Amino acid sequence: MEFYVLLTSATGAIVLLGWLVWSRAHHLSFPLGIGLIYYWSLFGAWSIVQDRLGGESGKRYDYLEAKLFPVMLDDNYLMTLLLYAAFIILIEIALLLFLKPGPLPDDTWPAPIDVSHGVLLCLAVLCGIGSYALIREPLEMADSMNLSTYMVTRGGLGELPPYFTIHQLLSRGALLSTAIGLSIVSSGREARLFVGSDGWAVRAGYLAVAAGLFWFALILGNKNELLFVGIGGGLLYLANARRPRLAALTLTGAVGFVGLWLVDTLRGLPLAAVAGGLQDLEPAHWLNAAQFVASSNEAFAAHFSLYGALALNVPLTYGESVLSMLASVIPRFAWPNRPPDIYLHYADSIGVAEGQGFTIHHATGWYLNFGVLGILAGALLWGWVWARCSVDAHPVGPHRSRFWILWGRVLPWMFVASIPMLIRAGFEGYKALLVEAFLLPTVILLLASTDGTFCRVLRLNPDRRTPLLAE
Repeated sequence: MEFYVLLTSATGAIVLLGWLVWSRAHHLSFPLGIGLIYYWSLFGAWSIVQDRLGGESGKRYDYLEAKLFPVMLDDNYLMTLLLYAAFIILIEIALLLFLKPGPLPDDTWPAPIDVSHGVLLCLAVLCGIGSYALIREPLEMADSMNLSTYMVTRGGLGELPPYFTIHQLLSRGALLSTAIGLSIVSSGREARLFVGSDGWAVRAGYLAVAAGLFWFALILGNKNELLFVGIGGGLLYLANARRPRLAALTLTGAVGFVGLWLVDTLRGLPLAAVAGGLQDLEPAHWLNAAQFVASSNEAFAAHFSLYGALALNVPLTYGESVLSMLASVIPRFAWPNRPPDIYLHYADSIGVAEGQGFTIHHATGWYLNFGVLGILAGALLWGWVWARCSVDAHPVGPHRSRFWILWGRVLPWMFVASIPMLIRAGFEGYKALLVEAFLLPTVILLLASTDGTFCRVLRLNPDRRTPLLAE
């Protein structure tokens, strides 16, 4: 019974603090972000406790236990829930301490920046082609061996394909360019942050590119990349549009979740069977998409990790993740034996079954480096970084360069979009956050800005100057 008491009281405290954060910032990104952290931390615990106490939740996580370890309602699991709850609550407290009061954005923001949809579309196409070129050989190998492309491209044959990281970066760049462009097009000409001339050709171009990139993601099983750009693009639209069409956004979100369900359902099939798998889906199968969030094993895989570290006495590394993060700036093809991240230490210590994908909770990464104090420090750092993203978004004066203005305008939304990635990684995930969530969209918008150097060289609107700051 104490497990239900802890879950109920912790959830109540998290909801109350989340409301206080919302009342300070008045933007959907904060309750959404807190909800994402809760989903990957405590949501799965309700089902586990129910099942262990004789109930039947109907959730699928038994295969994970068979390949990893069984979860028991013991002192270690009670401590796991307590530490996860403390992790979320400390993040919220840090937000309340460091978050700047007031709506984000508000009417004091500078004039919107004009972007070229032609450049955004070109970037999406070029990045998509480059991503495909780097992964073409593994795709052909998977097809010839009648294997799932997801398994082959994610190291199921023993190692990752060459230049896999660059392929991922290009793939994310293609998806981000498309999502940002669609958000700007949907925001109208009176948008707050970004505007751009559009017409039926631009909209048709985005839809065509989006369809092609979705098919590419479906073949590769890239569910997380789609989730990232979906959340990021949706939050950017909410911030950019002065009168957001919430019904249309809700419908788009529902379609997006169906797309995620399709990727999750079909990514275990060989390439030749993907199209057939789509045709074989019956109406009853499509109804399962409505249960995707509640039934997905995403709520359990990372949730297990801290319990495994406690129950199996995984040794602490005392800061090896710091060395791993510093070494990660050197590409793996240039340094094949660079220090591994905390996930490999954890997987080796608990004996993860070969070929079984797994994730490690962010709090577990901090624990395996610095113990319980590491979890507390990691939560405060997370909350400070999140609040800092909001503070950086506010204008601070005319000395700001175009890069930093663009950086501030995408930071709050892309951080929240990256929460699913960051919560399932050790603190080495901050490197991916910096590159993929902060630098990449900023550079994309810098290239697409019509009064930027790139567009002036291409003679795209060379004489027009959008004011950087309001008079």
